[in-house]
Amino acid sequence: MYADIHCYPGKVAYNSSVMALSGLDKMPMDPWQIPQSNLENQVRSKLAKDYSQCDLVKSTQARVKLMFASLYPIEKGFFIGNRGGSICKDMISDYFRRIRSEGDASAMDWLMHLLRKQPGMENVKRSELTFLQNQFVRLPLERIQFLQNGHYDYFEELKREYKFYRSKAGEKVTTTHKLQLVPHGPHRKWEGVYQLAQNGGDVLYRLRPDNDDVVIVLTLEGIHSLGVGNPEDEFLRSGDTPKDVSVGKIKSRIRQLKGEESLDDLTLKRWDHCPFYITFASHFNNTLCGHAHSLPSMSRFIYDQRKNMDRGFLKNATYSVMRELLSLDDGLENNGSRRILIDVKNMSAASRQDFYKNIIRPFNRKAENAISKIPIIASQVGYSGVDELETLIQNAKAGKEEDDFQVQGGFKAWNINLCDEDVIEIHDSEGLIGISLDQQLLGFYQKYWLLNLPLLSTERKRARTLLARTLEQFIHIPFDYNLKEPMRIWDILCIGTGFDGANNPLTGYSTVLDMNRLEDDLIQILHRMRRERPRWFGNQSPENLARKICFENAYDFVVKHYR
Repeated sequence: MYADIHCYPGKVAYNSSVMALSGLDKMPMDPWQIPQSNLENQVRSKLAKDYSQCDLVKSTQARVKLMFASLYPIEKGFFIGNRGGSICKDMISDYFRRIRSEGDASAMDWLMHLLRKQPGMENVKRSELTFLQNQFVRLPLERIQFLQNGHYDYFEELKREYKFYRSKAGEKVTTTHKLQLVPHGPHRKWEGVYQLAQNGGDVLYRLRPDNDDVVIVLTLEGIHSLGVGNPEDEFLRSGDTPKDVSVGKIKSRIRQLKGEESLDDLTLKRWDHCPFYITFASHFNNTLCGHAHSLPSMSRFIYDQRKNMDRGFLKNATYSVMRELLSLDDGLENNGSRRILIDVKNMSAASRQDFYKNIIRPFNRKAENAISKIPIIASQVGYSGVDELETLIQNAKAGKEEDDFQVQGGFKAWNINLCDEDVIEIHDSEGLIGISLDQQLLGFYQKYWLLNLPLLSTERKRARTLLARTLEQFIHIPFDYNLKEPMRIWDILCIGTGFDGANNPLTGYSTVLDMNRLEDDLIQILHRMRRERPRWFGNQSPENLARKICFENAYDFVVKHYR
């Protein structure tokens, strides 16, 4: 069995069926309505634009039985263009329309012609725009138009995605059409069952070795999903009504997610599956905390991340919202509510610094909270190669975060990745680190002209090297800093793939079907590591530790903390 603490198992099916511009769903909402994957690109671990990585059929067959499924209302920033440049919302819409009518190549030629009119982009090459070949290119055009129109509401979208997961939960379902999962594999209909967990006890009850059911624990991606960070509000005129809701409304919606208040919805009166954690920041401004730089440098001509990027907490109300999530009163005392834990993925280094300093340390270091610490989650991350948060903050301020900015022989030193100080905080909080399988986060950088060369075997070796060195860096920190109980690092490492998000997978680990290979590679990596660093292992075998990383740590964590 395998576990993934950050993924989107229903996203491919969801984006094919949900509300279009007409205000009506295009087809019955069904997480098993899965399109056929491009198997050639899947095998070659190409950018995941035309194959699914963790859909329910693949996850069932791969025995990924515990999935932390992120509910993510797509941010408007991906579809409104760069308001400081020449690429506007209508041009984004035209680009997607041309993909449907003329094909990818022609649409890209048209976009390159527009981009070359911008200063600094006169010689842009097609290979430099590969970041555009992402999951969004397969969205139906009506879906694009809906996301761009003024009625798109983040919280309504969040509820709609929740209803989507509820629609077939607990039912044994057969896919409506035949699918081939791997080259030379059977082309047939598939069946399976997924369950939505309500708490850790529910996970304990439902996740059994005698069936193939997938157990889904819901999470949230982005505080924007509760109704803030609407870019329209940056251009309000006198008399206009803001789209962002008040802090009081955000806190009420948090209580709704916990099931403590009813929902204002005709078809959904109560939220029955409290999110386990929230990835507080995402890719764009959320008005409460700074987000980390996350997109390639060339993307700034099309997507504008700059508003509040790399800043810390933006207002005192941020603390109030976080206390509501963590069931704390103004004095940082437990108030008896459910906790929704905080995931620091995508949170800027400055925001993480504020979070640790003003919430985590004051609470966790009280003697009376020793057995009820607030665990920090970093659900899908790499290692930055940097010691302290302050260094990450200063690097970002100095504008050093170009695509090729690396330290210590190749670690991606952007502040989206963890530094030693982060790992120490997570270790002390008894939290969880999800090692990403995104090659960019793990430090892969290749000149654009090399991207299409047939170097599959070389790329596989490089992928294992990236994985091995990331793992080694996380493990050494508690030992080198002489932390209390350094062996506890083996209890907090797990896998957070990010599959079916905006993912550029490591070669050889492109879908959940590669989880078995991943575990085998981890065993080999850990055997080599034990020969070189035996004191890190105690009496633990590489096989047992790989099992902990691939399943047991995530399972033990959710059973303990999801309550």
